[in-house]
Formats: sequence, structure tokens, C-alpha cells
Amino acid sequence: MSKLIEAHRIIKERVLIYAEKVGEYPRKVLIKDVKSRWGSCSSRTRTVNINWRITLAPLEIVDYLIVHELSHLKHPNHSREFWSFVSTILPDYKKSKKWLRKNQEQLLNGSIKIDAAAD
Repeated sequence: MSKLIEAHRIIKERVLIYAEKVGEYPRKVLIKDVKSRWGSCSSRTRTVNINWRITLAPLEIVDYLIVHELSHLKHPNHSREFWSFVSTILPDYKKSKKWLRKNQEQLLNGSIKIDAAAD
């Protein structure tokens, strides 16, 4: 199975799981190939965009990104309320956020596949 097909499967599956937990369902989920960002969300059109390369990271990092973007359907900013809401879904989100910052260059470049989350 190609990486892109597998990425679509993983992302769609995780969006379904977390949309229920977040209590917000996107109208569209677009899976993109970009080198500059992991995801975005339009609360106006209820469209969530996810970079397929996030699936090269451990599943808990994928989950963090999906929860982050879905949470923008409730809170279209990065306010205290937004982060507080994210923490109700993923209490350890800060660990994933830190991990993603540390490893984002390698993931975006596709230069390595990281198998396990680490701090």
C-alpha cells in the first residue's frame, strides 16, 4: 500500500474518532501534500486540511494534530479557551506539540520515518 493511500486511511479514521469526542464534524477533510504546515481549519466552511506527512509520525502525534484542527471548529483561534478545550480531549497534548516542533523538519522533508514518540 502506498504511503499516500495509507495516510488517507489513517487520517479519515482518526478524524471520525475525534470528531465525536470534540463534538464537531467537519463538512470536508482535505488531505494535502505541503511543505510548510501541518494543517488548517476554516470554521466558516467547516473544512479541515491535513498534511499527509503527519502520518509519518507516531499515532499520538497524528491524533494531536487532528484534535487541534477539529478544535478550531469550536474555537477559531489559539486562545486560552482553545488550549483548555484541547486539553480536555488530550490531557498530554503539550508533549505531542513539543515532539512535533522538534521533529517537523525531518517529517516535512520526508527524510526520516520516526517510529516512536519521544520527548
